[in-house]
Formats: sequence, C-alpha cells, structure tokens
Amino acid sequence: MTGQYRNLYKPRYKPLKFSEGKMGKVSVVSLLSCLLLLRLNCVKSNTPLAPALYVFGDSLVDGGNNNYLQSYAKANYPPYGKSFWNGQASGRFTNGKTPTDYIAEFLKLPWPPAILSLSDEWRKKTITGVNYASAGCGIIPETGVQLGCMNFDKQIDLFTRTVNNDLPNQYKTSKELSDHLAKSIFVVIIGSNDYLNYYLMAPMKSKHITSKAFATSLIGELSNRLEVNNFRD
Repeated sequence: MTGQYRNLYKPRYKPLKFSEGKMGKVSVVSLLSCLLLLRLNCVKSNTPLAPALYVFGDSLVDGGNNNYLQSYAKANYPPYGKSFWNGQASGRFTNGKTPTDYIAEFLKLPWPPAILSLSDEWRKKTITGVNYASAGCGIIPETGVQLGCMNFDKQIDLFTRTVNNDLPNQYKTSKELSDHLAKSIFVVIIGSNDYLNYYLMAPMKSKHITSKAFATSLIGELSNRLEVNNFRD
C-alpha cells in the first residue's frame, strides 16, 4: 500500500488481545456496573451524579450540530422529532431523544447542547457538558467528507478549545479544571460510518482489504486519538 492509505492498513501497533480470563473479568465488571447503575437509579436525589457529560460521535448521538453545517446529513424535518418534547425536529436522528439524552437525564444533567449551537457567551458559561457529535462522520478523517460532516478530529479540536478557552472562565485554577474533567462522563459512539461511507464504497472495495484488517486499523486509529496507550499489548 502506498499514499494516504499506507498507514491505515499497516497498523503501527500490535492488535488488542484478550484472553478468556480477561474477558471473564470484563463481563463481571460490566454486570456489576449495570447493577450499580440500577441501584443508583433508585436513589431519589437531585444531585448530579457527575459534573458534566461530553459526547462525541455520529448520527446516533448528534444533538443538532449538522443543522449548522453545509451537510447532506440532516434531521431537521419531519418525521424526525415527532416524539420529542415539543414535537419538533431538533437535528437529532431519531423521533425523540438520543441515547446520550437519556444518559444525561440519568446523571441528572441537562441534555448536552450541540457545540455549534452555542454562542461565544454561552460556550464560556456551559459547564455541564457539550455535544460534539456529527452525523455521517467516522474515525477516519476521510469518512463522510462527501456528506459535509464534522469529522472526529474536528470534534476533538473543538473539545480542546472548550478545555483551553471556555472552561477556564468558570474554573480559575488548573486543579479545579482537572477535577471537573476527571469526574465528568465521556461518551464516544463512532465507527459504523467508517464501514458504510468508506470501507464499502467502490474505491475501497477495489483495494481488497479484509474486514478484519480494516477493523484492526480502526481500533488503532481510535486508540491513537484517545491515547489509551495502557490498553495496548
């Protein structure tokens, strides 16, 4: 492979490996986490369970960012929003709430607003989380380019701006800001469009890349962006 695809299909890392023992531990931890969440859900309190919810991803969690883009992927017309609180399409790719809207409600937080919907003033005041997701995007920067979406790299850039320029207006010390971020919840739902709008496209199919090799590369690309180096073998 040469050119822009060389690094994508020749990963610069070793694939993730999980033994049966590790997977068993993961399953137990997941089950315990679910039970804990159910227990917490029974606790009657108006105190937020986390200070903020930050959302990244694609149409599954887009809270309206594509409304502000020159994009072919929009959901600001009926029947979208039919079951939403005001019966109006909000830019969410659903008839009602997105999964992260429900997560926000569970955490007793406001729905995280779409980053592109916020004025400069409101960005500097918002401390309960922001939604950076954009329908049509993927992990790979080229995914969804033809749709005019906001790719994952751009979403990360906007979050960096939130941390460096906006949140310091409310948190005066680096420790306060670090504590806020450490206790916040981050949701990333992304990757399906890398198959639909990239891997399965005719030019890509001609490359004869196996689905397994592509999946391995996606994991590496996502890992590099999230900097989860401790999960690499």
